[in-house]
Amino acid sequence: MSATEGSSTTEKKVVKKDGKTFVERKQLPSVKYLLAHGDPETAHLPKTWCEIIGYPLALAIVFAISLLIFHHAPHHLMPPRKKYSIPGMQRLPMFQKDGKPIPPPLHRHPLHKLKEANDKQKLDKEAEQKSEL
Repeated sequence: MSATEGSSTTEKKVVKKDGKTFVERKQLPSVKYLLAHGDPETAHLPKTWCEIIGYPLALAIVFAISLLIFHHAPHHLMPPRKKYSIPGMQRLPMFQKDGKPIPPPLHRHPLHKLKEANDKQKLDKEAEQKSEL
């Protein structure tokens, strides 16, 4: 790569003054300006048919094909989705359909009540032991 070739962000130009070599860089427009107005160096060039019709048409065709594939895919052959639930949660009977629970979980499983009761008993025993000392 020679010294006069440009980089991706700025263009370099080698200048020699007083026996010293300097690199002058041409400042490029900001990204915001480039996105809004395009590259000023190619602004005078007319758009090709590919840019006007080809790219949008190709995008529309790819979208249509993917939509057709998705809608005609054999979803019944896929493994069933696992229903995510919090362990120890139960659904009220009025929210169950054909024996299978449906959302939302409204109360905790009875085993959690037992665990909470055991935790309370332990805390009470620890409090009694501290009071005895």
